[in-house]
Amino acid sequence: PVVALNHHGLEEIIEEGENGFIVSNKYVAADKLCQLLVNDNLRDMIGNFAHKTVKNRFSDKNLEMFLSTIGS
Repeated sequence: PVVALNHHGLEEIIEEGENGFIVSNKYVAADKLCQLLVNDNLRDMIGNFAHKTVKNRFSDKNLEMFLSTIGS
């Protein structure tokens, strides 16, 4: 699972509560991390979805398609 401070562009990758959390400050980050530590089901669900997100969005095939569209 991902817990990240809000930064431009992250919302395109992280789906709030699905494959991670985007937080506004260190206190919210600490709270989300504690939730993940104590809740096995939440940690497993978000971890599995995060893994699928990476496999689907950043596979070799997708990378090749992206590079071909920008002319590399």
